Amino acid sequence: MPAGVWLAALVFASALARFVVALRSPAPWIFPDEWIYAELARSFGDSGHFLVWGADWPVRTFGPLYPALISPAYRLTGSVEQAYMVIRALNCVLMSLAALPAYFLARRLLDRRLAFLAAVLVLLVPSMVYTTKVMTENLAYPILLTAALAFVRALERPSAGRQAAALGLIAVSFLTRAEMVVLLPAYLSAIILLAILEGRPEQRRPFPGGLLPALRNYRFTWLAVLGGAIIVATAPLAAGRPPAVLLGGHEQLLGNVRLLETPRWLLYQLAELDLAVGVVPFAAFVLVVALVLGQPASSRASHIFVALSLPLFACFMLLGAVYATQPRPLPHVFERYVFYVMPLLLIALLFWLQQGLPRPRRWTATAAGLAFLLPAALPYATLLNKREWGVSSSTPGLVPWALLRPIFGVDALLVVVILALTGSLVLLFLRTGPRRSGFIGMAVLCNLWIVTLIVATADASVSRRAAAYQEGSPPTWVDEAVGPDAEVGAIWTGSGGTGEREAFAVLEAQFFNESVQAIYHVDKPITKGLPSRLLALRGNVLLLGSGPEAGRPLVLDYVLTNDAYPLVGWPVARSDEAHLVLYRVDRPVRLRP
Repeated sequence: MPAGVWLAALVFASALARFVVALRSPAPWIFPDEWIYAELARSFGDSGHFLVWGADWPVRTFGPLYPALISPAYRLTGSVEQAYMVIRALNCVLMSLAALPAYFLARRLLDRRLAFLAAVLVLLVPSMVYTTKVMTENLAYPILLTAALAFVRALERPSAGRQAAALGLIAVSFLTRAEMVVLLPAYLSAIILLAILEGRPEQRRPFPGGLLPALRNYRFTWLAVLGGAIIVATAPLAAGRPPAVLLGGHEQLLGNVRLLETPRWLLYQLAELDLAVGVVPFAAFVLVVALVLGQPASSRASHIFVALSLPLFACFMLLGAVYATQPRPLPHVFERYVFYVMPLLLIALLFWLQQGLPRPRRWTATAAGLAFLLPAALPYATLLNKREWGVSSSTPGLVPWALLRPIFGVDALLVVVILALTGSLVLLFLRTGPRRSGFIGMAVLCNLWIVTLIVATADASVSRRAAAYQEGSPPTWVDEAVGPDAEVGAIWTGSGGTGEREAFAVLEAQFFNESVQAIYHVDKPITKGLPSRLLALRGNVLLLGSGPEAGRPLVLDYVLTNDAYPLVGWPVARSDEAHLVLYRVDRPVRLRP
């Protein structure tokens, strides 16, 4: 049967299975990310502009392509609840499409069956759980793999058209997710690394004459990058704005980066990726890179794969490490920034199997030692921090260990258990012969499948808990009471004795109800990154406590707040499970004496 038929069946089966999983997750819970993308999509569908609660938003910080792509869901459905369902269905299709570029990327190295297996494995990485989320990873994953395929084509034959396609996909990737800017240095580094590999004396070089003639074949790329850099650097100055405006919302982020801590977090990123992917692919990737770099007689396809994979791997790992150095209450590693390189590790593993499991002693010991010991370096007491699914929402690969925390704790016993697992997988890597190489492939497949199931189950549990905080009321209960065009402000008063319950209830109410157009807080914001305005109290009158309107009374028609924070007005609707009351209030908004 043609490969296209198998790939179409794989994408369909994956999208269907993922949508079934998404149906078990009835409510968003990664805030403010999901809320921001939903607001951007809704505003773009309504007005053609990216707004958040009617105000301009630095959309290039978050990437405009994903909210633009999902915006028709709000135009073509009758409610936010229906749009949320359509968006998750679209997510499942988008992320499952990653199998297509993954197959054609793997096909450069592997036979048809192993390339198809690579496409299957690519759809089993733990971060595929983001199909249940209104988040840009759903588009960024297939786009990045498509960009990687375009890079390979440009490296195979550097025609102007192929170089233009590679650069164009870098631009598309950047518009999908701003962090994808690292694709540019990765692509340029791949060009240089391939020229070095093929310029060695032992090679029959396709670019005779040394390094410079090889690089001249990419003159279109160098000129395009130089011209683009000049335009990007001078455009803000021509508009009378500082160059830092190009950073958007990342300007403050870069100011918080602590570069001296990058090596430590790079170690953590490597260790977490090693554990998340199942140890053996990580060891195989290290070994394949060493073999290709150390053996000039390697095939040109393997040279191109390593020339591309090594810069991509390095750039994404550095990105995750630098981002993690920012001070935060609960530090965590950012698997969601680096999971894009997992397909490269999986393809390297299958290539190693296809080559007959070569194991030169020196490099095999290094690869096996790294894969075995790296997970012991992770600070589990910090990472398994009892957040929503036991770890940060940015680190799905550690979810199984977060669930095992009550059994093993976070100290020496847990490290011993993890080393026992990694040791058994490393033994499989070291001892399995070519005739039984299928055992390695099956072990990797089962490991990814089991971890994916655990992560999906944990995600569904958190999502159902978030939805249950409004149990007994439909998600759109505020809109049903006052209409979607009403102006409702939600006042976050703190825990109010209900802790997570009230916080999730307010967040779900503002996500599903168009009428909730602003959030105010009287002590601390409900969650970092979600725009809310501070309130102050003078007598029993609530005043705006920050911004140019500070000191002015709060004037609203309706207020949604905790039932322990009684306002002067008339209750219009109530969510007893969430302890929330929707008031029709007098002007200005006042507390009951």
